[in-house]
Amino acid sequence: IKSMGGVFLKLDFKQEDGSSSDGYAKVMSDEFIKAEMELFAKQAKEEKTFDKAFGIKISDDFYDELIAYVDHKVARIKLFGHE
Repeated sequence: IKSMGGVFLKLDFKQEDGSSSDGYAKVMSDEFIKAEMELFAKQAKEEKTFDKAFGIKISDDFYDELIAYVDHKVARIKLFGHE
């Protein structure tokens, strides 16, 4: 990540971590996934992630729609659990 100019995002979520007793990653809670999705969408807009990835200028409207999509997805997770 760092060699490509990226940085690691830190999700401050004290209720749980991804560790398990058998050494494999565990399934995270709906609350964790919600917080993670919101962080990714916000970071994408702030850093213009898709502009950089595709090498083109993408409108702020796209990023606003991405955030709205995440909000919708989070609401569905709250209602129905993991999809």
